[in-house]
Order: sequence, then C-alpha cells, then structure tokens
Amino acid sequence: MSIGIRTSYSEPFKSIIAAARADERERVQGGGMFLCDLELEELTGYKLHRRQARWLRDRGWPFEIAAGGRPSVLREAVIARLGGASTPREKEIRPQLRW
Repeated sequence: MSIGIRTSYSEPFKSIIAAARADERERVQGGGMFLCDLELEELTGYKLHRRQARWLRDRGWPFEIAAGGRPSVLREAVIARLGGASTPREKEIRPQLRW
C-alpha cells in the first residue's frame, strides 16, 4: 500500500481546488481594501488578534474589530500613515470655457 499525493482529479473537483487556491492566494497576497493576516502580522509583529489590536490602539492606528476579534485595518490608512503614494486617482477633466 502506497501513500502518495493525488495528482489527478475529476473536473468538478478541479474547479473547486482552483477556486480555493485563488482565495488563498488573495488572502496571502492581499491587495484588497483591508490588510490581510500576514500584512497585519508584519505591521504589528504579533499573531494573536488581541495583541495586534492592543498594538494598533497604543500607537493610534485606526481600526475596527471584525468577526472573530480580528482587527481590520484599511490599506489606505497604512499607506497614508507610512508616507507612501496611494493609487493615483483619475484627474478630473473640466471643460475649457471661452468667453
């Protein structure tokens, strides 16, 4: 009896596995409105949610507590606080009026 990694799946399972991998990739890589778990851990230096929240509170970072006690920090707040450039907004186009 050999124990190995299964490498072939039927079509329905392939789509489920692909979706799960995409979800995990998004969770790890971030890029959303809020910091992902790894980014929050990197910012605070803590894995435990309550310690992350205490770190953020002690330093005056804006955050909300999400389900499960996880602090939610807006990516824009981090960019603004650390002096980075945010995503450029489209320049407003105004008509040139001639009188």
